[in-house]
Formats: sequence, structure tokens, C-alpha cells
Amino acid sequence: MHISSTTSTTYKEAGDLLVVGIYQAPLREDPAFVALDAALGGALASEARACDFTGACGQQLQLAGGGALKVLRLVLVGLGAYCSKAAPCAATWLRLGGTATRLGNRFGARQVLLAQPQPPSKAAAVDLQLRAAQLARGVHLGAYAYRRYRTARARPHTVQKVVLLACDKASQASAATLRTAAVVAEGVALVRDLVNQPANDLYPKNFAQLCVRLAKAQKVACTVHQPPQLKKMGARLLLAVGEGSERPPCMVHLRYTPTAAASRRHGRGDGKPVVLVGKGITFDTGGLSLKAPDKMFGMKMDMGGAATVLASVLAAAKLQLPVPVHGILALAENMPSGHATRPGDIVASAAGKTVEINNTDAEGRLVLADALHLAGQQKARCIVDYATLTGACMVALGPTTAGLFANSDGLAADLLQAAGRTGEDFWRLPLTPALREQLQSEVADLRNTGEAWGGAITAALFLQEFV
Repeated sequence: MHISSTTSTTYKEAGDLLVVGIYQAPLREDPAFVALDAALGGALASEARACDFTGACGQQLQLAGGGALKVLRLVLVGLGAYCSKAAPCAATWLRLGGTATRLGNRFGARQVLLAQPQPPSKAAAVDLQLRAAQLARGVHLGAYAYRRYRTARARPHTVQKVVLLACDKASQASAATLRTAAVVAEGVALVRDLVNQPANDLYPKNFAQLCVRLAKAQKVACTVHQPPQLKKMGARLLLAVGEGSERPPCMVHLRYTPTAAASRRHGRGDGKPVVLVGKGITFDTGGLSLKAPDKMFGMKMDMGGAATVLASVLAAAKLQLPVPVHGILALAENMPSGHATRPGDIVASAAGKTVEINNTDAEGRLVLADALHLAGQQKARCIVDYATLTGACMVALGPTTAGLFANSDGLAADLLQAAGRTGEDFWRLPLTPALREQLQSEVADLRNTGEAWGGAITAALFLQEFV
């Protein structure tokens, strides 16, 4: 699918479908609504009154083209009340882009025109390239579907071209903006594919093989540490988690190094890498601390952190970022068997600290502990780990907000700002020192879980012991 951008204030571009986002405000004050109503000879205002369309979030108003419009169909999409804060706006633009693609495919459109939404006249200025980037990313993601295991014939994706209509030159998306949006969306699609893939088809060995193949295509260095190497590294926590499975664990180390040209464009810097660490439990039964059946279904997604790290490093390479980026993926399958690690076992970590495993279903922090130790040996600028680490975080924040823990206020601020600019919802949680006592073991340096209350915090406090 090709995305381009052009300026148009009169909506005279030709296409199969025109999608226009409308904020919830008096429609007569919306410049896009006024222009479209004029082009349709007043029919739009009449239809809006008849259907009680106000621009509320989720509302849609569909009309046939005609008059001065050179499109077969027009759809107005309600965006809700305008909010000048970055996060709500970015999420709104992202959804609008996805809606445009889905509407285009539903109506069999080949070319879709998507008008960049115009905020109310008194609203604060927005980052125009950010708006264009989020719309373009949404357009790509709106085409996503996972059909690898479907045998029935799917409805075809008809949309071949999307044109972003900007009201002026300043709002027109640059080629770099559209390129970045496409690369990021491609990375998101890769993560979705991997998370959707069932555990009988995705396990540590072939996950690592995929990393090798994709890394080679982008000239990213890739090392896979198999059990013999893990033993030499002292990564016994990762080995312990994978002990109960017939499929052995491994650790993948990806290394993107910018070209000299990329470094020169943005200054030489200090050469220190950003290191991303990902939890890659390809299936989590809980081990001998077995999950209930209704809690086990869906645990194929417990490798989402590792998938995110893989996609992020590949995106850095495709965009030729000026900063070195490493990715460390801790891959294992947590299964019960006669070889499985038992509650009460004591295992030494790669960092040398011993851990009493009092719950084998708290395995994510164990594999991350060894991966974080390797990350700390890379002389990193900073380390960020991504993990579907604990249901306690969802109990605290719900299913759409990610918990953020950090021992650096500056890094936390950067991550929260990045989340807002990309339409994600992060919330910083505290590293409460008083809860550290829950991780004290009578027979080892640490135990891997604390009490039920504050479970997400004690998980983060555990990880902090290894950086």
C-alpha cells in the first residue's frame, strides 16, 4: 500500500473514498465541515442534523459523493472533544488512520483520501509532522490481519493508495515522515504476527532462527547463546526456567551499529549503545506452580517483550539511526515435567546472586535477571526492558495502560514523552523501598516473589538487583 501527501483545501482530489475526521464542536465552526457542506450544496449539514451527527468519538456519517466532490463516497468520522495534550491527540490520529483503511477495504475502494483533521481555531498549535506520522502509521496498521491459519478465503484488501490531504504546505507529510511511519508500522505488524503465532509453531529455537534470518537481511550482528554457552555465562536462571521443557532455552544478542555516514549526520556521540531487553517465554504454563486452565490460555503471548525488542532493533537498522542499539532476548518455554525446577530450589544467577525460587510462575523476572546482567556488560547509555511480566500490573492499571518503572528520572521522562507522542498509555509506578524486605530469603540472597499486594513493584525491585 502506497501513502503520499498533498495539499488540498477544496477537496477536489479524485478518489473512491474521502475520510474526514471531525472534532466534537459546533459543526459550523469546523472548517472542513463547512467546506464539504459547500461542495455538496448544503446536503451535508442536512444529513448531519437528520442523523444527529455531532463529531462525538465513534460516530460516523456516510454520504454518496457528488456536487463539487470527485469521490464516490464521503465518510465523516467523529473524533470526540479536541484535547491539546499529546497523548490523547496522538491516539486519536492513530485510530483515524486505521479507520480510513478499514473503511476503504469494506467499501472496496482502491484509492482513499484522508483529510488531516483541523483543530478548532482557538486550539493550541500541534506538531504537524507528528500528526501526519500518526495518521500514516494508523493507515498501515488498519490493514493488519492475521490469517496464517485461516482456510476460508478472506475478504480482499482493496486499498492500494492512500493520500493524506493537508490544508497547507506546513502540514504536508515529508517523505522522511512517511518512511518512518511505514517502518514503525512494519515493526508493529511483526510483533503482532509473533504474538499471534501459537506455541506449537513458535518456540525458542525457531524464534532464534528467525532473529538470525531477519538480522542478516538488515546487516545486524546476531549471536545466539545455546545452553552450553549459557552455562559458561552463568545464566542459570534462564536455564532453570527452561529445564522442564523438551525445547531448550537460549539467549539472542542483536547488535545494530550505525554507519559512519549516519553518525556524521547527527554528531559522533559517545558510541554507547541503547540496550533493549525482552522477556521471551514462548509459552507459560506456570511450571510446577501450574496456572489454572483459564489463566493458561493465551500464554503464547508471554514472549511479547522479546518480539518488541527484535522489531525495535530491526527498525533502528532500517531507519539508520545514529545511535548503536542492542537487543537481548531471553527465550524459554516454562513447562512442568520431571526435570522442571521446583519451588524451593536455589539457583545462582549470572550476576552471582543466588535466588530461592518460591514460585515457578514468576519466571519472567528470572530470565530477565540474566539478560539484564548481560546488558549491563555492554557499557550501555541506558537499558530498557520490555516484558509481559506480571498480572499484578494489569490489576493496578487495567488492560490498556503499561506500567513503567525506572531508577532514572530523566529516562522515565523520555519514555513517558515518547509514549505520549506515539499514542501509547504509560504510567510510572514507584520502586517502593519498604517492599524490598519481601524479597529477603532465609536461605539465599533473594527469593523471586513477595506478597500479593504490590506484586508489580516487588517484581521491579527484584529486577533492579541485577543492574
